[in-house]
Amino acid sequence: MLYNLIWEYTRNLSEPWVLLYESIHEKALDLLKPGGPVDWRIARTIMWNAARIRNYPAAEALLMPGDLPPRPATGYSEYPRLDFRDMAQTMKKIAVEGPGAFYQGEIAEAIEREMAANGGLLTAADLASYSPDVLVQPRYSYRDYEYATCGDLISVEALNILECFDVPGCCDPEGATYRHLMGEGLGQAFIDNFTFSGDPRYVRTPLEGLASKSYAKHLAEQIRLDQARREIAPGDPWAFQEGKAGSSQLPSMAPFGGTTQVCAADEQGNVVSLITSLGGAFGSLVLVPGTGIFLGNAMMCFDPRPGNINSVGPGRMPLYGVPVLIAFKDGRATGAIAGSGGYRTTTALLHTFVNVIDHGIRLQAALEAPRVHSQGDTLDIDSRIPPNVRDQLRAMGHELRVFESTPVSFPFGRPSAVWCDEAGRLHAASDPFSGGSAGF
Repeated sequence: MLYNLIWEYTRNLSEPWVLLYESIHEKALDLLKPGGPVDWRIARTIMWNAARIRNYPAAEALLMPGDLPPRPATGYSEYPRLDFRDMAQTMKKIAVEGPGAFYQGEIAEAIEREMAANGGLLTAADLASYSPDVLVQPRYSYRDYEYATCGDLISVEALNILECFDVPGCCDPEGATYRHLMGEGLGQAFIDNFTFSGDPRYVRTPLEGLASKSYAKHLAEQIRLDQARREIAPGDPWAFQEGKAGSSQLPSMAPFGGTTQVCAADEQGNVVSLITSLGGAFGSLVLVPGTGIFLGNAMMCFDPRPGNINSVGPGRMPLYGVPVLIAFKDGRATGAIAGSGGYRTTTALLHTFVNVIDHGIRLQAALEAPRVHSQGDTLDIDSRIPPNVRDQLRAMGHELRVFESTPVSFPFGRPSAVWCDEAGRLHAASDPFSGGSAGF
């Protein structure tokens, strides 16, 4: 299944949006005509997944036509290219007939045939009956900003905890205290959401409690600035939830990273933050013959154990902790952040947002700055953070795992962002390690 999480803030979504939709299809078709260029990122991803790819003949024929991962050249015009003719025909069909062309007719029937041939469950009838969930997202607040996260409460809880501390006053943005608070806030938010979050249409889940500032204040009172908690345990958001009844299970975690993102803003005040995810590199590697479509593998976001709050079930949406964020000030959209890299996208998003809001760091520098990550156990730390800061964190009681951020290894998410400063100037930024780009 392919999840598309989109949040938009705009003053006018009428005819210009229709023109934009048509323009996107035209641009996409133009890019597909010569085939997909294999740059170093695509070549690396194919190489890392070569053993898995060989288990799927259709995927292997597309991604490794010479039985080896393609070797990129140095110049764009010299890149080897993947055969995207099937995908181009699919895109053209959708462009002419609209989204229904995917969910009904030839494409849906091709997906059903591939499923039936390999013991899958998805049918054309399932696709025909699909309709997207349109969610009315509440706005939350951090300091004197409002923001929306497209349903991600991990970010909300972590920011609510951080708001309880004078981050600008007590935390050097490059110091140990800032890294410590980020780790404690992220760890608590991940543990709580893995424990309590489920699809509220099917299970009771304390969404209001998890997003409660009172709950965050209660949690913040347990955090010391000079000492790490040896073990971060789930809190009790039900105590801050209207109704105050529910249950919890042991956390289930599913890291994944097959996500693409884009942020955009214009002079009229329109801001878009978008991510789309297959779940992992090339999704499930199930390539539907004749369509160019890889099926996703985001089912791994579910808890495979039955009877738990995030267990697999018909029609359910799993916990999806990969946020986008749009920030507002004085009723106006001021910026957008998105990212890819599994649950560490939350890490990238929060660091960028807090670096801009609390520390006043310029957007590109805020996005590039070294980060830490925690899902409740160890504190994962960027090797660019100085050894003396790491020593201070160990002295506080943190168990550290040091990761190196390089162009072939980006363990802390891959963000991009746009921002409008107080003078009305637009800024764009992209992570230099992931090969993204920013422009005007």
